[in-house]
Amino acid sequence: CFALILSASTLASTQGGADDAGISAWEFDDVSDTRLNETIDEQGKSSRWSDAFEGSGTTGDGAYRLSRGTGGTANVYASLDQDTEGKIAVTYVLRGWMFTGRTAGETLRLGLVDKTHDARPHVLCQFKVERTSADEVTVGVEAFGDGSDNVAETISVGAESDESLTLRIVYDPNAHRYEGHYAVGDRELIRLGGSKTSPDRQANYLRIGATGTLDSTRAERVDFDRVAVQVVESEPE
Repeated sequence: CFALILSASTLASTQGGADDAGISAWEFDDVSDTRLNETIDEQGKSSRWSDAFEGSGTTGDGAYRLSRGTGGTANVYASLDQDTEGKIAVTYVLRGWMFTGRTAGETLRLGLVDKTHDARPHVLCQFKVERTSADEVTVGVEAFGDGSDNVAETISVGAESDESLTLRIVYDPNAHRYEGHYAVGDRELIRLGGSKTSPDRQANYLRIGATGTLDSTRAERVDFDRVAVQVVESEPE
């Protein structure tokens, strides 16, 4: 089951506002074993993912299964439409995961990037999903660059899950602010917190980053159900 432990002092429920327009959406309905950089953007307004993770691919039932060994690709990116204006919402829906390796430290980084790099991109704001002990994964939201600040609140979830987790970042380029929301299963979105982004960085790319070994021989994996980008009415607080 999905064990949720709240470490935030106060978490307010939110629906995130009405969506104005879709920019990109990957539903992963591609045929089985399709590599990430060959998956179809249902909106068709963004470039394909820049690369693919070794040993990973679609499952044939609407998910993308990430399972990587030591070394190899650590980050993949998708370029955003440069004509995009307004507040941007990025949503990652994880269908489930199993962090069962011998050593903790497997980490996902999911969010918006100003400049890409194989190992050290210029991050605007992102979720960090990290296995911090044998049985626990910590989820937080953070920003980088001069003038930015992280959100202090985090949540903790179990190292194995068969229940979905939705992670959503809303970024306001005019106010240079972001906020993170999450939802477990079919429950409503809950606001994790919000803070400042660097005024020197922009939302130019989506990121899926993975570090640490996801050992397929030990059934380690993360299943992505959906990745989507939208222009929204909701505004960071």
